[in-house]
Amino acid sequence: MEPEVEDRDRHEEEHGRISGTVPQIVSKLEDPHRLDLLKPAQTLAQAEIGRGMNVVDIGAGSGVFAFEVANMPDTSVVAIDAKTDMLDYLSAKAREQGLENIKLLHASSVPYPIGSSSIDAVLMVHVLHEFNPEDREAVAAEIERILKPGGKFLLIDFPADSEVSGPPVNVRVSRDEADRLFTETGLVVHKQLEFGSDFYGVVYQKRS
Repeated sequence: MEPEVEDRDRHEEEHGRISGTVPQIVSKLEDPHRLDLLKPAQTLAQAEIGRGMNVVDIGAGSGVFAFEVANMPDTSVVAIDAKTDMLDYLSAKAREQGLENIKLLHASSVPYPIGSSSIDAVLMVHVLHEFNPEDREAVAAEIERILKPGGKFLLIDFPADSEVSGPPVNVRVSRDEADRLFTETGLVVHKQLEFGSDFYGVVYQKRS
């Protein structure tokens, strides 16, 4: 591995971001143990996200959740990621599955080119901690902006008070901090999802 690649990957890992080649990233994101914990189909059902919805997946990665939604009837998905090679992977995956209801968006910061109050649900799975602390309030405000009244925001991330496998503890966002971030934008806590001690899950909702 080239020294500059090693330096980049080390920087990414220090900030809790998954690094490596596309196959390496896909292998990490689709690790059977991780998928067994996340249970995408069951989690989306519990979050009341599915059929007939326009959904945005921020930090879509290998598309675990984005494709789960895209395979539901009458849905449309905007999969956002900061890595162009991951978006190329998602594009090929969509072609292989014959899915035409996934739009890919390359973005590493907000605002997104998405209309205000136009989205039924936003997903963010193991991504909030990757944003720089000074950018998180803007990200929260952007999620509130694009959600329709009554729209839902599913957040899953790593607890800050646990040593469970995941990003460095110092970059994690606690559940309390997440609640502060998103409720200050006007969202309300709609439902808590249980993932044991590995992750926390919250469904926020935009006021109608």
